[in-house]
Amino acid sequence: MTDTKHIVYRLCSQTVLLLVWYAGAALLAAVKFLGHDALASALPYSQVSGLANVLLHLTLLTGLIAGGLYMLHLETATETGTNRDLVWLWRAWTVFLVLALLAGCLGLLEGRAGLELPFLLDVVEIILVAAWGLVIIRRLNFATLLNTPAQAAQGTTQIAWNGFLFVWAAGWALCLAGLIIALLPTNDVLTERAISVLALGLRDTLGLGGMGLALAFWLLTRVSNSATAWIEASLLRVGGVFLMAGALTSASQVLHLSSSRAVQAAGISAALLAVFVSAWLVAHSYRALSNRAPVHTLAAHWYILGLCLVSVAVGVLGAILSLPVVQVVAQGTQLTVLQHHIYAMGLLAWVLGFINQAVAEMRGQNFRITGLVPFWCVALGIGGASLAFFAAGVVQVYLERLMSIGYLETQAALVPLYALWIGGLLLFAPGVAFYALGFRARRADA
Repeated sequence: MTDTKHIVYRLCSQTVLLLVWYAGAALLAAVKFLGHDALASALPYSQVSGLANVLLHLTLLTGLIAGGLYMLHLETATETGTNRDLVWLWRAWTVFLVLALLAGCLGLLEGRAGLELPFLLDVVEIILVAAWGLVIIRRLNFATLLNTPAQAAQGTTQIAWNGFLFVWAAGWALCLAGLIIALLPTNDVLTERAISVLALGLRDTLGLGGMGLALAFWLLTRVSNSATAWIEASLLRVGGVFLMAGALTSASQVLHLSSSRAVQAAGISAALLAVFVSAWLVAHSYRALSNRAPVHTLAAHWYILGLCLVSVAVGVLGAILSLPVVQVVAQGTQLTVLQHHIYAMGLLAWVLGFINQAVAEMRGQNFRITGLVPFWCVALGIGGASLAFFAAGVVQVYLERLMSIGYLETQAALVPLYALWIGGLLLFAPGVAFYALGFRARRADA
């Protein structure tokens, strides 16, 4: 019988492999922003960009599923039941990942930006994501939901809910809702825009964000000496406000289309709430990390990197772009692309921190799985690329939206900044490769 730990490790391996593919696809897509593109017709930007978006989404989703499964595994010391359902589900997930990768490489991607998978693969993803969540939830005892004092029946193998699993399950449900809504048909441009914002907001901002936040606070229980009960309570408090802020900032992407005072007030409220939740998240993290545990897995490094990136994406860019006066000129520019990218990179950092910690625990060693070289390469690469892309977004808004200069002329003026962006990705890609090599070299005996 294959236990849950083996499935978690295999999912972690798939996450790392997908990340390597994503780093290559993202770098190839970025190169196309430079002057002459010799592969413009044979390998169009839309195809490469779509592949990169799909790979990043599947990387995050696979890692976060592994995180939920591992948190479930840790709730019990022994496994007395069968895991045949997990084995077959992992096999089906593997086939789906291969088909998604082939669809991207063969140019079969379609649909809206960020939602490029073909309809059939979208349906398969919905079925498998639903199956992952239901398999995990089925093992939980609903009598102990929200830490009520009721106990599971004697002799049962069901596991008690805790705050980490509850927030993870809430994020999973929101992610699944976003995947389903993305399949809704559209009849006009405005409806398509609204459905895209709703689907991506539920799937990425709220769904993957909620799952990532649960995983991040679980990491705090490993790298901090603070009481687990306090960290769990902090997650429930921060998580609720985080989801409200994410819902408002996502909605602000279409709220600017209306000029009513209520809509304008909603955008301002989204900005204020985004700043508040980011500050609250940083405050709770600081209190936990100020009482560090003697853990040498580098999970704390990855947690702090993810914290910085998510705080910038939500509390800085999210707040600024939620303001109606900014939305009017910034929507659809590189600034909105940058916000989603930094947010995803923050979740990715938390996933990589989880992999470091979980694999070290599987090996039974309090030692790093991957070293500081991949961490600093990834951190500096993301930071440098984001700064260059932010500058490109600001220049684009000024030239294209305020000065009314043409799109092609604006893009030509942004080439030097795009070159700096590519320089950051050239640091990020080797960092990912070093991480994969370290993960392979210190693989768990699974």
